[in-house]
Amino acid sequence: MILRDALRSLQKDFSKAFFYWLIFVLTTMFIYLFYNIAMSDPSVDPIKNPSSTITYVMILVVILCSVDILFANDFYVKLKGKDLAVRLICGGRFTQIAGFLLAQTMLLLVLAVPLGIFLANCLLPLVNAMMSSVDQSFAVSSHPEAMLNATVILLYVVFWIILLNMSFAYRNAVGLLMNPSSIISASEDSPFGTNLVPKKAKQIFWIAVFLVPILLIYWNRSLAILVSLIGMVGLNGCLSDIISPWINHQVSGRLLKDPDRMAAAGFARRDLRVLKNNIFLFEAGAVILVSMLVNSIGSMAESMTIFISYLVMACLQALALMFKFGTEISGRRRLFLTLNHIGFIQKDQKKIIHQEILYVYGFVIGVTFLYIFNILLSYTLAGDLSAGTSLFLLGGALLPLVICAGLNLLLYRKAVFPKDQEARMHAE
Repeated sequence: MILRDALRSLQKDFSKAFFYWLIFVLTTMFIYLFYNIAMSDPSVDPIKNPSSTITYVMILVVILCSVDILFANDFYVKLKGKDLAVRLICGGRFTQIAGFLLAQTMLLLVLAVPLGIFLANCLLPLVNAMMSSVDQSFAVSSHPEAMLNATVILLYVVFWIILLNMSFAYRNAVGLLMNPSSIISASEDSPFGTNLVPKKAKQIFWIAVFLVPILLIYWNRSLAILVSLIGMVGLNGCLSDIISPWINHQVSGRLLKDPDRMAAAGFARRDLRVLKNNIFLFEAGAVILVSMLVNSIGSMAESMTIFISYLVMACLQALALMFKFGTEISGRRRLFLTLNHIGFIQKDQKKIIHQEILYVYGFVIGVTFLYIFNILLSYTLAGDLSAGTSLFLLGGALLPLVICAGLNLLLYRKAVFPKDQEARMHAE
């Protein structure tokens, strides 16, 4: 019964289930490929040599992959709120609700793991071809232990998904489930308890913490990881104490004459608060991995493992950002109905959506470009990287964000204008 209902639910919300499944596929492919490359060289094997750089990379990517899957699960489950509410009204217990969600997760996982391993095996010849152009003696082969490690990590994440889904089903009443947007909350608290510090002093401090690390990267490239993380803390402070107040000032001042931009800026202000942690994770993961990559150029196995980690994690983190954004915009239809009642026609509303996506992703892409570009430029000027390699690495961080911006735009329009989707389906 539960399995049949789970299949129907997956079919009903195919687009959302597809993105959730895609996270499982990419994570399986990446972890399996990661361990195959690392195990092909005993000197960087994180199990045989726990003190190697790859061990720290492994810890980082496992944490980030786990967080990404949990964000995808959060996106998928919260958008199922009405279905879960109906089950509760019909007498379902929270354990049955959790089992219903678990059945869907396990179905997606069973479909994703074999494909992820298959894709990773298909990529092995490409990885070997790339390596052979630099080091003829090194070759990556398939290791059974890699499949075991990838499965264990995914089952570990699924264990936490089960606990979170049970907690979600237990603590949310029918009224909350019928209105998923009420489950989502965003904090506006200033970081590190700086509320007693004068406003101008806080703003100057956070700007310095965000920008000074960029200069320090040129002064000492070996400090790139440490100072970049400090810069990301500064970014967190800038979002709370500079960006948000500045948007407030714009909305209540200059943008009053442009209602479309005013509404878009107001929505973007809310989005940046909600996405603050995701933005931090994306930027921190990107700068750490790109810094590790340029510092490991001497070792072929290390550099290739970190290179693949950097590219795949950029995709996974961008998808996690998209999922969190998608969860937030899923409850926006009522707000756009209000805009419709006060005179905003559908053309104006679509313009607001486009501008909001542009503001949010423009900010994320701008910050990513600022830090990744300067890290790569410092190594390019020192002769450690070629200009072509630097541009490729920069594009590897920016392209997933551009693609996810387009996907979020489609999800946004589908959430706000469902009648357009129905009309298109009837026309077909």
